[in-house]
Amino acid sequence: MKPNQHQKLLLQQYLSENLKYRETFAEFYDHILSALEAKAVDASFEDSVWKIINEDFGGAQGMRLIEDKYQQAIFVEMRRKYIANAVGNIKLPWIILLITFGVFAYYFVRQPGFTFPEFLVLLFAVRIVPNLLHGVIRLKSPYIYGSPKRSIKQGFAKWLNFIPGIIICAWLCSAPGFFTNNSHLETTSPYVMTGLLILIAIHSLTVYRLYRVDLKTRFTIN
Repeated sequence: MKPNQHQKLLLQQYLSENLKYRETFAEFYDHILSALEAKAVDASFEDSVWKIINEDFGGAQGMRLIEDKYQQAIFVEMRRKYIANAVGNIKLPWIILLITFGVFAYYFVRQPGFTFPEFLVLLFAVRIVPNLLHGVIRLKSPYIYGSPKRSIKQGFAKWLNFIPGIIICAWLCSAPGFFTNNSHLETTSPYVMTGLLILIAIHSLTVYRLYRVDLKTRFTIN
């Protein structure tokens, strides 16, 4: 059975209503189309699709369970690669870049007129790389009629954006009276501030390296 264009659109609509991510949408879609083309025309299109979904995936609920397990497996794999890339940043040639950044950061935080707003500007400058890449990932996830808008890798990139915020909040909350203007900055060693900036820089560099190989999301369906 070779589905026509209208039947393909019906299948896309059904899958979009039952799935959350583009990657699993494309996988299920391709599998069902292949299974349909291998079947003889002995039933209606709807009955054939429902039979394939029940037999191969355990129904709509089964598809969602498979999707959840797939999403968890992707996140575990991407976290492993994130850690591996973060550790790799202390090796050549990346370590030279981090040392250079650390020297410049230490020079700035040691200046007498260095203030808390300037420190936030430095943090923002280091953070801009993951934010830009997260936007690029969204733009490079092509819109496919009837498919979910979310990508699993896009979701992981969003999760990565929380890491610097957690580091900064932990630092801010580590001293009493941090709500007072400049109080936390004035009681913090330049070495600690430089270390914080280097940590965020390592994160940004890791996200960039991860994006180059693993976070790009490109796929098509027929």
